[in-house]
Amino acid sequence: MAKQASALLLQRYGIYVQAIDAPSVRPGGEILRVAPSAVHTTAEVQNFAEALDAVWTELRIHRVHASPEASNGSNRTQSEAQASNPG
Repeated sequence: MAKQASALLLQRYGIYVQAIDAPSVRPGGEILRVAPSAVHTTAEVQNFAEALDAVWTELRIHRVHASPEASNGSNRTQSEAQASNPG
């Protein structure tokens, strides 16, 4: 799925994002490698986010929503946060 998403981002939006698949990651755990930098403008970042949203929607890629703590620097997903704090 990552290769498909990478190809669509390049073909439709002119955005290159490297697809990483097995054996670099476990089979079924494909990822996209994103390399933002200080030279990317706010508008470019917003366009990238919108392009990702469109591609994710088209390919019906499962989304994991971050917990509120993620906006405060935590990398835990909502389910991870709930599992570690069941109360």
